[in-house]
Amino acid sequence: MTTTVQSIINIHLGRAALTSSCLILFPVPVSKQEVLQVQPHSQTGIGEEATLRCPLLAGAALTGSASLSWYRKRAGRSPELLLTLSSSQVRRGADVQPDKVSAAADGSLRLRRLELSDTAAYYCSVTEGAEQQKEEQ
Repeated sequence: MTTTVQSIINIHLGRAALTSSCLILFPVPVSKQEVLQVQPHSQTGIGEEATLRCPLLAGAALTGSASLSWYRKRAGRSPELLLTLSSSQVRRGADVQPDKVSAAADGSLRLRRLELSDTAAYYCSVTEGAEQQKEEQ
């Protein structure tokens, strides 16, 4: 089973502020899909750092065969994989700079030296067991 969360980051020129909000999607049969909107919870200036938490982990560490992936979707572009964490390793997407984008032990995504180009929707996804193995093949 794969569960996905979306976090939207907007950086405004006028106030040089970064706001973060989450749209949480719970995978259930299509006829019963639910969406929960979480209000903005942080503001950060250009050049500063932002941390996005993945509520799917709820403070727990990854266990067993589970993996956590973070994706970024910029306007007008395809989604890009930023990184994937498992209990034993971290894999980064193409062109992802470790000093700019990293993950904390709790699965949070850390973005450093924020720029206007960091404006995007950020998604975390948790995959467990057999589905994770299918995705890696």
